[in-house]
Amino acid sequence: MKNTFRQLNQSLVIAVIALSLGLMPLMASAAVVKPAGRKLPVKIARKIVPAPVVAKVGKVNNNLPGHPVIFAANPVINVPSLASPTAPIKAVPTGRVYAKAVINDQPITLTGDEVMEISNTNFLQKHNIILKDRSQLIIKDSQFEQQNSRSVGHYLEARDFAQIKITNSDLRFSPGTTWRITDHASLNYSGSSMAADATSGIVWHEVTKEAKVDVYGTPFHASVTDRVQITIDRSPDVFLDLNVNGAIMNEDFPRAPIDYVFPGHNDHNIYFKIKITNSVAYRWGIKLSPVNDVTINNTDGVNIGLVFGWPLENATIALDGLKVGKFEDRIIVARQMKLRLINTTVTEWIPVVGDNNTLQIKNAALASQQWDWGWANVVLENCVIPSARAKNNVTMTLKDCAVNGDVTALDDGKIILINTTVAGQKVLRGNGQIKEQ
Repeated sequence: MKNTFRQLNQSLVIAVIALSLGLMPLMASAAVVKPAGRKLPVKIARKIVPAPVVAKVGKVNNNLPGHPVIFAANPVINVPSLASPTAPIKAVPTGRVYAKAVINDQPITLTGDEVMEISNTNFLQKHNIILKDRSQLIIKDSQFEQQNSRSVGHYLEARDFAQIKITNSDLRFSPGTTWRITDHASLNYSGSSMAADATSGIVWHEVTKEAKVDVYGTPFHASVTDRVQITIDRSPDVFLDLNVNGAIMNEDFPRAPIDYVFPGHNDHNIYFKIKITNSVAYRWGIKLSPVNDVTINNTDGVNIGLVFGWPLENATIALDGLKVGKFEDRIIVARQMKLRLINTTVTEWIPVVGDNNTLQIKNAALASQQWDWGWANVVLENCVIPSARAKNNVTMTLKDCAVNGDVTALDDGKIILINTTVAGQKVLRGNGQIKEQ
């Protein structure tokens, strides 16, 4: 039973810790409605087109709402390539009037060689989008919004050899939306904007396996791992969370990369490749494992995730003084993990422990303590955190701490509060327990 929890939960933690967000939404899957010759409501995707209108292979169906959906074995799509490095970014016009408006509250699934094109359209998607095989999603000269429901975070997933191409568009996302680009799928942004205000945020990307991303003149936030390739030029807002599990590295992460390539000559055991030019990176994220030797130099803002799971078993990890701020020269050692910070400012600490290990932290200012898993024990003393959550069979003890939000115990999780103030609510779910001493 413990081994099952270990495999499931450690995999989940590595996949979902997004250092810029503090938490990631729960992802929901939904079945796609497929017609069986009966009349269905008018929608933009082929699988919910009303009969007798049928999109034929290799032909454009102009009777669909919004803009034609193209289905072809080898479609010819006229999408501009990334502009040259010296070309100016084409600004997205404000107050634009679009030819059509579409609201779709059904999931969109593209398979085979299907191509869905959204052009000159105000398109609101209130459900998930899934691309498989060699399908394509093209958005150009449009306003596109993916909106969450009150209880479910909707997402996009592109896998296999699927492609997403977005050009000269205004993109909007309910805060917490995630796009997963995996396998050999690719994502291409060119000259598009993303609103970042009270009602809309920048989408978080999870880029894994051998996926490829090209970004020109568009904000981009993502977690990066495996063998992915990412090229970014003229982005006004870059935030990359790098999973460097097992790496040996000595690196400076620039605020304004003019011509930056990672990994560099002093970095080893890293298999993804990143190239950034003429952009602004306000923050970086580094996710460390129990077997890392990492030095970070001259970096203005970095979020640091410390994940203590396998290969540790029944281990106790003790940390002290994880404060937010600038470190002139600080070495942190935990088992086989070594982290050295030289002239570097840490904007957030995200420690996570799993399996049957114990994590003890004193005198620290941490991110929300909520991603621990398995039968782990967490002991925080004299710490400040936004919120706390114990799930699975995790036991969390807070002594002389300040919690600025809620404490939540769910599943068989247990939270013990000793001389600790909680500004929010004490929430119990399932068999969760909260005890005060």
